[in-house]
Amino acid sequence: MTIAARRLSPALLIAAFALAGCASNGQFPSLAIRPAELDSSIEPPEHAPVEVAPDAALGRDVSLLIGEAEAGGRDFDAAYAPAEAAVARAGASGSDSWVDAQVALSRLEAARGRAAGALGELEQIAARRSNQATNEADYAALQSAIDRLSRQAEEHLDRLNRLKARLGD
Repeated sequence: MTIAARRLSPALLIAAFALAGCASNGQFPSLAIRPAELDSSIEPPEHAPVEVAPDAALGRDVSLLIGEAEAGGRDFDAAYAPAEAAVARAGASGSDSWVDAQVALSRLEAARGRAAGALGELEQIAARRSNQATNEADYAALQSAIDRLSRQAEEHLDRLNRLKARLGD
């Protein structure tokens, strides 16, 4: 093959590929909306609600976790006043009183963690149950517990963060 033929070969290939994409104007179907597609009187079929029996195990698990979260809330409330007092007494960063305040805040975090852990387990149960047939009353009780304990967790976190801000942590 000569040098001119080698230079010409890529150009011919490119031209061949470019022309292959060109199609003649044929009679193709329209993509416009058809009259049958305009008829909105067709309703999707209605499915009858499925009755699901209450789940005693779910109710028991929810009750146990609510109890755990409430106990964690009581622990938090009991640890809050000493932590608040320790923060009020805290001196400069690194001082003994500052370290005491840090320890008190750690106890407060641990108490908050107990309630937050129970809330997390309730949320996991709700996530699993959202893909299963679940009794409406059971699911409503589960959601109600999650909502109430979420508010408690937010309040605890706000109180803890205020103490940390006062300590300069």
